[in-house]
Amino acid sequence: MRHCFNVIVIVILFLSSCKKADNQIENTPQNNFKILWDDFNANYPAFQLNNINWDSVYTVNSSMINSNTNDIDLFNLLKSSVLLLKDAHSDIISNQYGSAGYGRLFVRQKPTNFPDWNTIFTNYVQLMKFNHSNATMAYGKVINQDIGYFLIESFNEDISDYYMIDSFLEIFQNSKAIIIDIRHNGGGNEAYAQIVASRLTNQALIYRYARYRNGQNHSDLSDFIPVELIPDGKIRFTKPVILLTNRNTFSAAEDFTLMLKSLPNVVQIGDTTLGGVATNPITKTLPNGWTYRMSRTINCDKNKVPIKGGIAPQLEVLISKSDSANRVDRIIEAAINKINE
Repeated sequence: MRHCFNVIVIVILFLSSCKKADNQIENTPQNNFKILWDDFNANYPAFQLNNINWDSVYTVNSSMINSNTNDIDLFNLLKSSVLLLKDAHSDIISNQYGSAGYGRLFVRQKPTNFPDWNTIFTNYVQLMKFNHSNATMAYGKVINQDIGYFLIESFNEDISDYYMIDSFLEIFQNSKAIIIDIRHNGGGNEAYAQIVASRLTNQALIYRYARYRNGQNHSDLSDFIPVELIPDGKIRFTKPVILLTNRNTFSAAEDFTLMLKSLPNVVQIGDTTLGGVATNPITKTLPNGWTYRMSRTINCDKNKVPIKGGIAPQLEVLISKSDSANRVDRIIEAAINKINE
């Protein structure tokens, strides 16, 4: 009986190894392109939103690929395919040729609208504390004003860092307003952004909706799935809040922007966020070792309007080259003026 069992196990292992070998896809230029194209074709949710003819992308680019296509030409063809999506969460990444995505190319073409930290903490804010473990978060008091200032440059650090909001609000709970600066915040974990935002509301609310691809057709999308912000923390600040954004505000920082824009006491000032048509990306690897990211959801605001091209501020304020040369931050000045109106 034991002998029969061992034979069965050997046969199963043999068949499994054969199946694995059969499933290995040969590393050819054609296969690398087709794998990427097929995956987006089957799973990407936002073709119709941005009027993308993905079949045409296949027809045009596949005709330019053969077994002799070199790596740089293949990378450029994959890059051009992904860039057509105008989606900052979808890109192609190679150790040899770097990362190519709409977000990076788009941001390079836009003014930063953010001074250096020294300008902020010398000319506008009296610095009170940096994060103990990194320079991602800092807070202070606007000079000669009863206004708190909270800088968050990332939502990608240790979760405990974001509970600094409690210390900050304990100091400024009686102030007339606070400024939260997420210019240059490239995102991270949406749950960390919720920690901060949950201290700014007394009631639960829906701040965005998500839609997933759920069928073979490009138009097959799920119902609107609500995402909720739940109040938390000992101290809730519901007095005026000014949120500062720019074109480097991206990903989880845009989720944070949607959270705060759902609150009646918040005004967004500065430039439109980076944006993109979809989010919740997944990373996969091609046979040649290159990786690519693909967005899996369409993000919508609280009114179920898709986020496309970024989140515009209620008050647009830009920083000129002359302002930057003279260490003038027009955006933070506009925030202070708005609070004092």
